[in-house]
Parts: sequence; structure tokens; C-alpha cells
Amino acid sequence: MFRSFRRSPVARSRRLCVEALETRDVPSTLLVDDDRKQFRNAPYATISAAVAAAHPGDTILVARGTYAEQVVIPEDKDNLKLVSDQSGKAVIQAPTFTTGRKAVVEVDGATNVTVTGFTITGPGDLNAGVQVVDGGSATITSNDILDIRRNPLDGVQTGIGVLVGGLSLTDGPGTAVVSGNTIKGYQKGGVLVIGDGSSATITDNTITGAGPTGVIAQNGVQVSEGADARVIGNTISKNSYTGDDTFASGVIVDTAGDVTVAGNTLTRNDVGVFARVTDGVKVVANDVRSSSSTGIYLFGLSGAVVAGNTASNNGFAGIYLLSVTDSSVVANETRNNGQYGIALATDADAGASTGNTVAGNTARGNGTKDLFDDSTGTGTAGTANTWVLNSFKTSSPKGLK
Repeated sequence: MFRSFRRSPVARSRRLCVEALETRDVPSTLLVDDDRKQFRNAPYATISAAVAAAHPGDTILVARGTYAEQVVIPEDKDNLKLVSDQSGKAVIQAPTFTTGRKAVVEVDGATNVTVTGFTITGPGDLNAGVQVVDGGSATITSNDILDIRRNPLDGVQTGIGVLVGGLSLTDGPGTAVVSGNTIKGYQKGGVLVIGDGSSATITDNTITGAGPTGVIAQNGVQVSEGADARVIGNTISKNSYTGDDTFASGVIVDTAGDVTVAGNTLTRNDVGVFARVTDGVKVVANDVRSSSSTGIYLFGLSGAVVAGNTASNNGFAGIYLLSVTDSSVVANETRNNGQYGIALATDADAGASTGNTVAGNTARGNGTKDLFDDSTGTGTAGTANTWVLNSFKTSSPKGLK
């Protein structure tokens, strides 16, 4: 037998209570179309207007067209995604007059920003195509970054395709992944990572300089002033200066922090990889060819690793160490370089190259000597270094192994 129960007075008095939910920001997609032909109901005609309206985590989807503006992504726009709807068809063009840091796109303190699929272009009075600064971080991928220079090209030492960090002492550091971009037509450099606290992974980009020019010494990638970087798998070419006072480089590492340069193809630069005053730099498995001067050039540093590289048909030397100490040159192949395959040399001011190990390398067909060492000491053949298990035909002094 089922029993029925009378509701208690307490039960009869209960009512459904509705409480206000906390306000939440749900990521959304903001459409930008300058002529509203692609996105007919797009509420924004400029990228900057969409950035101003966006919340952290939003996606800004940009229709094909040319947007003549500087885009600044400030610190309250974390996780913002800036995306071209059709790869390369949305063009962010430097305006006639630039302001602030003079970047076409600037990530100013916002973190985890994405910039992908755009053509970002000058020319103009520009410091950078894309700049990440003041604690900002960004992934910059699959863009064409073109003509970040003055018109005509001149010797002013700015005009960087991607700048991570700042050119001013008051600028804070930046962090970036720079991948899969085409960067060419720049004034001073393709990618610059600069300053303590700045870091970048630079991978799978095609970076092309102006070719031989007496106007400015360009660098494909530069890592400087305490910055850290991994420069991996890029194709870098045509950074060549015809003046007398300096040289251009595919990759330059200058007074930097923790830097690895690996798996890059470097052709027709003055120097393929140049590293100075950066202890512990690693230069590994690069293909360095047809440099007007030297394939891999290290100066005034210690604890470097130069391993598994191919350096061929460079005008002066395949691998050249000047005033370098306690470093390893291992399992490289140097062929058909103008004077030396592998050379360890002395600078009059900075001193000799000492305490290095040169082992398991192949050097053939190099113009003056396959192997060269001008130091003196208790090492191999009276030098101050250890030479062992190398394959070569000619050396100075005789007796290197």
C-alpha cells in the first residue's frame, strides 16, 4: 500500500530562488573589413578599432584589403589573435606618418598574442614591421614582412622586420616565436632580439637581404645585449656590404646570452654566422656557402661548440676562430674555401686562440691551408690547442692531426 504524505508547512513555503551569475568574458570573433565586400556586416573598418573593442582572448579576423595604419596591442589584450582571413591578402601598410615606436604592428605588453597570415609592409620612416616590447609576448607566423625601410634605402640603423625588445633604454624586453615568415626588403635587419630578458625562437623563416650594397651593412638575424635565442632551420641570404669599415652577416650574435644557431642554410652573405663576446654559443649543423668572406667566424669568446656544419666555397675561411678559448670544433666539413678550411688565429689585442679541441673534421681543397693554427704552447705540433682525428691534406704548422 502506497502511503501519501502531506507537505509540511516548511515545504509549502519554499520558492525557486534565482541568483545573479558573475559576469564572464567569453572569447569572441571580431570581423574587420575595410569595404564590407567580404564580411558584409563587419562592425569594424580598421584593425585598430577592433583591437580597441576586443577583450582578452578574442580573435580579430581581417578580410582581404589594405589597411593603412599602425596597430598597437596594449597590455590589457592578452591572448589576442590577429588573423588574416586569406593568407597574405590582408595588408597592413605603414601610413605616411608613423608615431610612437614607429612599428607597423606593436605588441606593447600584451602576452600570448598571435599575428598570422598578413602582409606587413612599408616603406616609410619605420623602426620595425612587428615589435614585441615591454614584457609582451607573441607568436608571429606565416606573414610576409616586406620593405621595412626608408625609401630609398639609406644608412640609418633602423628598419627591422621583426624586433623583439626595444631600441630605447627605457623599453622593456619582449618574447617571441617567429616562424614561417618571409622577411625581405628590410633596411638594417630581418630579425633583431635585443636586451636582457628578451628571448626568441626564430625558425623556418626565409630572410633575404638587399644583396651587395654600399649603403648599409645588413644582418639577417641579430641577437644582442644579453638576449637569448634559438635560430633554427632558417634560409638566410644576400646580406652583403661593399664598404670597407664593416661587414654584413647572415646571423650575428653579439654580447648575447644563451644562443643556439642550428640547421640553417646561409648563402651569399659576407659572413654566414658571426659570434663575438658570447660565451657558450652553439653553432651546429648549418650549411654555410658562398660567403664573400667567412662561413663561421667566432671572436673573443669561450666555451663555444661548432659541430656538424658544412662550410664550402667561402671567400676567406670555412671556420675561423680569432682569440677564442676552451671551445670545441667537431665533425665539420670545410671544402673549397679561399684560404683556410679551419683556422685558429691570434688577435693583436685580444690574444691567441688557446685550449680548444679540433677533432673529427674534414677539410679538403682549401686555398692556402686546410688547417691553420698560429698559437704556441704544449698542444698538438707546438700549438696551444688539441688537434686530433681530422681528415685533411695541408696544414700550418705541419704535424696537426
